[in-house]
Amino acid sequence: MTSTGDCAAAARRSATDPETSPPPHANGEPSAAPPLSKGGLGGVEPDQPPAPALPTLHKGPRGVRRRLRVPREHGAILAEPPLPEALRLTDTNRRLLDEASINIQGRTLAKLRRWLRKNALDAARHYTARLLPADTGDPPSIPPLARGGSVIAPLAKGGPGGVDPSDSCLIVTGHQPSLFHPGVWAKNAAVAVLSQRCGGPSLNLVIDNDLCTESRIRVPGGTRDEPRFDTLPFDAPRRPQPWEQARVLDAEVFAAFGEFAVEAMRPWNVHPIAAEIWPAAVESIGRQPLLRDALTAARRRMELRWFENLELPLSTLCNLEPARWFVAHLLAHLPRFRQIHNAVLADYRFTNGIRSRTHPVPDLGRDGEWLEAPFWVWRESDAFQTVDHKGGRRRLFAKRLPQGVELSADGQTLCTLPLAPDGDACCAVEALRELAERGWRLRPRALTTTLLARLCLADLFVHGIGGAKYDEITDRIVEQFFQLAAPRFLTLSATLHLPLAERFSDTPEDARRLRAQLRDLNHNPDRHLSPHDGETRELIAEKRRLIAAQQAAQQPALSRRERRGRRHENRRRYLALRDVNERLAPRTSELEWRLTDELRGVTARLEANRLFTDREWSYCLYPAERLERLIDRLHAGEQACACQTEPSRSRG
Repeated sequence: MTSTGDCAAAARRSATDPETSPPPHANGEPSAAPPLSKGGLGGVEPDQPPAPALPTLHKGPRGVRRRLRVPREHGAILAEPPLPEALRLTDTNRRLLDEASINIQGRTLAKLRRWLRKNALDAARHYTARLLPADTGDPPSIPPLARGGSVIAPLAKGGPGGVDPSDSCLIVTGHQPSLFHPGVWAKNAAVAVLSQRCGGPSLNLVIDNDLCTESRIRVPGGTRDEPRFDTLPFDAPRRPQPWEQARVLDAEVFAAFGEFAVEAMRPWNVHPIAAEIWPAAVESIGRQPLLRDALTAARRRMELRWFENLELPLSTLCNLEPARWFVAHLLAHLPRFRQIHNAVLADYRFTNGIRSRTHPVPDLGRDGEWLEAPFWVWRESDAFQTVDHKGGRRRLFAKRLPQGVELSADGQTLCTLPLAPDGDACCAVEALRELAERGWRLRPRALTTTLLARLCLADLFVHGIGGAKYDEITDRIVEQFFQLAAPRFLTLSATLHLPLAERFSDTPEDARRLRAQLRDLNHNPDRHLSPHDGETRELIAEKRRLIAAQQAAQQPALSRRERRGRRHENRRRYLALRDVNERLAPRTSELEWRLTDELRGVTARLEANRLFTDREWSYCLYPAERLERLIDRLHAGEQACACQTEPSRSRG
């Protein structure tokens, strides 16, 4: 519980912060925050039942099913909307959010955004500088790429033209710090390209509240004729735990990964970029053995070839005061937020024909007076000891009390936030800080993460296909809970194939044709025979007589009794046909063997093509020049079309 003195101190700190205090009137006095309605925005009085959901701003039918398809061809880019339109969205979104008359526990949304953006960019610069301490921040000394004669310039600390970066256009993306495929990495390149166009910083959120479960990547093995999927470990096997606490378990395995990746790709004549970037990961664990930081350092080393984004772990963002202020707002109005969250989920499931109560995310539950909040909570020690699939993360519950909001997890009381729907959140922010000092981690779930990023941080958020699908739910929550049209986001993905080998010419149609031939050979061997002996001719003639008799027996106007009376004769004819086919089958065995062998070869070559055209290989296995061409395609004309493809599958 926070003392009155601590709360007052926190209030004084916030009031004197030039980035967060209200702008002065002409007479020099601070302006008052916009008035709150009784109970606050989305608030519910403690002794009143939850208010009914306000009308949604969503237009049209109950829901519109959105279809986003993964690009399949090599070099294909999905951008929805197209990138030139996405650039215009940054201004539209910014005006929408800066002009919104929304009160977040006594602060306008615009002031909360400015507060969070300044703090987040400062924290991002500090974290980014720690990733590769040897870097000076100067532009990378590499040959200019073929995109106007220069690389994408890194962000200067003072911002473009000396403007405070927190006042500039801010484009944000995010993903777990894994060794993901280039389709995910394309988002990082896109935010750099777009940010250069709009003259502001670009930020990648390292989503480290998700679980780290894997310690290996897939690599191609075998030969062109007999390729296979192998795996290559970069660390020892691990229990599921949040990325922010995952440490490198086997330093020797980790250090050797770069060399082993080079060896794995050598038979394919591919020089992976892992050889260049992995030393940065190894140096990182020498300073602090956090897997998150090591993998982020390796990726940053690669990206400095072409561009520079700021990096910020989500855990660091969550520990900033303005982010805690936003968390407090959701907890203060949890009854209404939970009601809207679950109603929007139900509508999404109905629209998309989903029966599962846990997809795409579970409903927020209830246990008597306790309401589930959209956050995870765990203690640092839990994440190292647990063996469950949640990695020690617990569901957070909240209950309204006369003195504030009590938080608990698994029946254990965590703290009580001095918080009311119509009050400010300075004391609650202080209580959340003290909770963190006691070793508790309070982190947003997926929808809450993008809610915070899109409303309070970014002018434009860049999603992949998966995030874009579930953020349709976030859009509806924004519309109904905040009574605000949701800021639009960019959906971007891409497909790059490894230059392993030329594809075989076989097609799925070849396999379908052969299976149809084998099926017909089994049921109609007579069609595939040229009778040269009397027995074969006699068997074929017998089959034709049986078929003719069967066709003659088909009379649709027969009664049930008449059909029952013919059952014995029909059965006899069926057995006779089967006997004829079985006697003819040995005469087609050679043809059956040839077709089966051909189908086996076609199937194997199609499986090889599937490996050659797989888009899920880690970016660290690709040669630098292939990744570079993806940046060129994003930069050149900004991909005005929603989907672009390269014309060939060449190894260049």
